[in-house]
Amino acid sequence: MTVSRTTLIIPTYKAKDNLEACVNAIRSHTDDPYEIIIIDNGSNDGTDDYCRKERLTMVSLPWNHTFHSACNFGLKLSVGDNLLILKHNVLVSPHWLSEMLQCLYSEDDIGIVRPLLGPATGNLKVTEGQLNENDPGVCILFKRDLLQKVGFLQKSRMYGDHDHVFDDYCSRARDAGYRWMVAGNVTLNIDYAHL
Repeated sequence: MTVSRTTLIIPTYKAKDNLEACVNAIRSHTDDPYEIIIIDNGSNDGTDDYCRKERLTMVSLPWNHTFHSACNFGLKLSVGDNLLILKHNVLVSPHWLSEMLQCLYSEDDIGIVRPLLGPATGNLKVTEGQLNENDPGVCILFKRDLLQKVGFLQKSRMYGDHDHVFDDYCSRARDAGYRWMVAGNVTLNIDYAHL
C-alpha cells in the first residue's frame, strides 16, 4: 500500500471537553499521515478558542446544521486520499487508522471501512458489512474515488434519522458496486451517554 494522507472530519456541537479528549487520543494513537478538520455547528462553549489554541483547521458554522450537512462541509475542504468522519465523543485506540487503512486497501472493490464496536479480536478480521441496529454510526472511512462516484452524504433515505447517515452511505456505495467491511481489530471507545 502506498502512503497516503487521510482527512479526519469531526463534526461537533457544544462538546468541547469531548472534542479535546478525541483530538488528544488521535494525536497519541495515529501513526499515518493525517489532517484534522473540525466542523463546529454553532457552539458557544469555547470550541473555537480550543481549536485556535491547538492550531486545528476549523469551520465555524453560525447555527446547528444537520449532521450530514456538517460532514459535507468537511468533505468539501478535505485534501486527503482517504476520508474519515468521526464523531466528537469517540476515543481511538493505538494503530486504529493504520489497521482501518489496511482493511480499506486489502481488496480493490472495498470502498468503505467501519470499526468493530465491541471487544477487539486481536486479529484483522475483514467481514462483509451488515447493517447493525446497535452501531450508532460513529466512524466511517472511505476512499476519495468513492466520494467522486457516490457523492456527498445525504439524509438517510432508508432510516430517516441522522444516526443512520453512515448506513445509508454504505447502501449507496454498495449500489455503486463497492463493498464495505468491518475492521475487526479496531475497537473504538464511545461515550454512549453523549451520542
